[in-house]
Amino acid sequence: MSIAAHMIGEGKVRLADNGEEYVVTFPSGYCRSILTTPWVELGGKCDITCPQSGYRAEVEFKCKQFWGTEQNMVVAQMYSPESKKAVLKVEGEWTNKMMAKWASGKHEVFIDVNKLPLYPKLCKPVAQQSRTESRRLWKNVTYNLKVIV
Repeated sequence: MSIAAHMIGEGKVRLADNGEEYVVTFPSGYCRSILTTPWVELGGKCDITCPQSGYRAEVEFKCKQFWGTEQNMVVAQMYSPESKKAVLKVEGEWTNKMMAKWASGKHEVFIDVNKLPLYPKLCKPVAQQSRTESRRLWKNVTYNLKVIV
């Protein structure tokens, strides 16, 4: 009834203007109810660290409980280089609104993704992509999924 993809390894994001690099691990991805009404969720822990600043974050994506209704829940804690206690905790839905609670006690909206502007994807035309680029590689599958469904 479900399929899981467990991510192995890490990614790196470099912010050239800041001179910072972030090392990121990834949560697992799950496709649920694949024989009925399929849906996707993230689950598990990932870490984000910046060797230059010493800041780090622990992020946990929580899977939907069998009897529960909450989906897409995430809890993140950020630590400064000097602190063993989190300086910031963020909780909420990664598909909706997340709230921040600072070590000082201050509460505020961290992000509301429903209020973010939408931007069109910028992609090369399929004909200009190399043969192993995703959109070109999966072009026929995508077309047939659109036609069949």
